Amino acid sequence: MFIVTNTIQVKSAFLPKMIAQFQSSHTNEKMKDVPGFIGFELMQRAVDDSTSELVVLSRWQTEEDQKNWTKSQSFADLHPKKGEAKSANSPVLGNTVARFTTV
Repeated sequence: MFIVTNTIQVKSAFLPKMIAQFQSSHTNEKMKDVPGFIGFELMQRAVDDSTSELVVLSRWQTEEDQKNWTKSQSFADLHPKKGEAKSANSPVLGNTVARFTTV
């Protein structure tokens, strides 16, 4: 199994909106036809009074399955702003992606 985490630093005031967006877009129903997709989890934690983190964890059968999805229209549809510079008004402060192979 292959696991990817995306840890996103978010302005806490925007946390409920970000959670709602992920819960509506990355559902197992919407991802059911993606080859190799096993499941998705969303976790949150407060960093301080103004910053929170969301950890988006996705599980895949293989690393190749996950990489293929990132090149697909399905991925592009869920990530329309990917690659755009973050503005001062953005709720996202930054993010870190980690990739794991289970042992």
